[in-house]
Amino acid sequence: MLFYLIFAKMKIPMPESFEQHFAKQSEEEKSLEQIKKEKGLALAQEIKEIQERMAKEGKTIEGYQRITEIIKEITKIFESSSKETFMKRGEILDFLLEMEKIHGIKIKDAWDIHSQPDGTLAGRVELSDGRWVPFQGDKLLKNIGGEEIKYAWDIHSQPDGTLAGRVKISDGRWVPFQGDKLLENIGGEEIKNVRDIHSQPDGTLAGGVQLSDGRLVPFQGDKLLKNIGGEEIKDAWGIHSQPDGTLAGVVKLSDGRRVPFQGDKLLKNIGGEEIKDALNIHSQPDGTLAGVVKLSDGRWVNFFWDGERVYSR
Repeated sequence: MLFYLIFAKMKIPMPESFEQHFAKQSEEEKSLEQIKKEKGLALAQEIKEIQERMAKEGKTIEGYQRITEIIKEITKIFESSSKETFMKRGEILDFLLEMEKIHGIKIKDAWDIHSQPDGTLAGRVELSDGRWVPFQGDKLLKNIGGEEIKYAWDIHSQPDGTLAGRVKISDGRWVPFQGDKLLENIGGEEIKNVRDIHSQPDGTLAGGVQLSDGRLVPFQGDKLLKNIGGEEIKDAWGIHSQPDGTLAGVVKLSDGRRVPFQGDKLLKNIGGEEIKDALNIHSQPDGTLAGVVKLSDGRWVNFFWDGERVYSR
């Protein structure tokens, strides 16, 4: 079941002889439910640590956004089908050992490993020089688009089987990649950083990118959303795709307020009260946006928004 642990992004350090590491754990196979429970508890502990840190150092939007992400990960774990099949320890170990032989390298760690439609594995591995690079089958992607890869994150397979995610290149920038291409420029702007990267059903990438002027704005394919609802966007968090393919999340406006957005619309007011801040913004299966917002009178309220009507409680 080691594959599941890695696939669920549970970091498993690899000692020099990780054959022994796997052998120790192979004495007793863990059930899928045991693995789910352990992963869930580890993520719950991370939430507790974030809450304790914010209690000492002050609340931050980034802290709450990370808690939201963790909750989503926990939900995915316990929603996964009991009929799912995962690779056994021996298979993943054999694969990593074969990778070492083919490339003459030492693999220190592995993460984001998953099966592609054709049955091959993909993910990222840590090399002995400390770099994290993507791999697909037995191919290591040490270079993409002519750039040496220093670090890789959010590695996933797209509908057509190509890899995508974000990578750190030699000049220190984090940029999206798709297959063998780096997206160093989007909409005519040089990309300095990226967050919330994900693939949409049609294979286009979406998320948030930081521009040369320091602003971080949502993007979808080759389109930058520098303005939404007539407002200039200064920053963005929790960017995700809705069932209809539009983007949603939280954006910071010129006046400093952080408000929910959905497609090309901003939610700036509820019941005559101006929204000052927003947390835990997410889309529901029917496409409505939900979360918590702070109003100008100081109250925090839950809301549901279908793009036209908004309900709060």
